[in-house]
Amino acid sequence: GSPLSCFMFVTYYDIGEVIKNCKHNTFCDDVTPYLSFPAARWGKHVKMIQKDLNKMQLWMEKWKMRFHPDKCGFMILDRRRNGKKRNAKWDVKLKIHDKYIDRVENGKCYGVHLDEKITFEQHAKVIYDK
Repeated sequence: GSPLSCFMFVTYYDIGEVIKNCKHNTFCDDVTPYLSFPAARWGKHVKMIQKDLNKMQLWMEKWKMRFHPDKCGFMILDRRRNGKKRNAKWDVKLKIHDKYIDRVENGKCYGVHLDEKITFEQHAKVIYDK
């Protein structure tokens, strides 16, 4: 929460040493691991994401830091036009500190509100309501 937490995080944390399976973005003390993959191969890729989350958790424990699982969520961005395929059930379970991370329909990343269909409707609504 404080400016010092951003400094401490950036000073001590070399994200490239921990996240090996996913791509990632970092802003202050926020880390966004992500992975792009074909829907038919999601099971393998979910395991890769979980492996990186586990490594990140171990690193945090080593440095006496902690994720807040209640502040974490994941989205599945799907650009497929076919509604049936896009709305297919994804049995994705990701954990931090033995607690499942909730799947969210929309979220904010770097000031942009995204939804799972990548429509930017939520972002436009938030900007318009300001």
